[in-house]
Amino acid sequence: MMKNYRLKVFTDFDGTITKNDVWMSSVSKLIEDKEEFNNICEELYSGKIGTRETVIRQLEHAGLSVIGTLSVSNLRSVRLKKMVPREIMLGAEKVLQRPLAIVYFGPSIFFLVKKIRKSS
Repeated sequence: MMKNYRLKVFTDFDGTITKNDVWMSSVSKLIEDKEEFNNICEELYSGKIGTRETVIRQLEHAGLSVIGTLSVSNLRSVRLKKMVPREIMLGAEKVLQRPLAIVYFGPSIFFLVKKIRKSS
């Protein structure tokens, strides 16, 4: 379970929920260096980097550092859900979220970020 932090943002960035990319629209407002934002986007669209690297770099340019990652919805199999009791599925999902985040296994990834303090 996620701790009770002051701000939580859950967004979809692959177009399955909205017609416009909510993530790109939102994060672009946080990044002051629009040229760098466009460079990151170009690398994504040209296939040089993947979605997860794009998101991490965009967060960094928005002044946020990724301090934790969870791979979620790892056990989406309809067949598996019919065979394995719900409590066991939920327990397995919880246990697998951190280790599978290392390889970005799941269809959804949660990032825990922290604001980068600028030294003065």
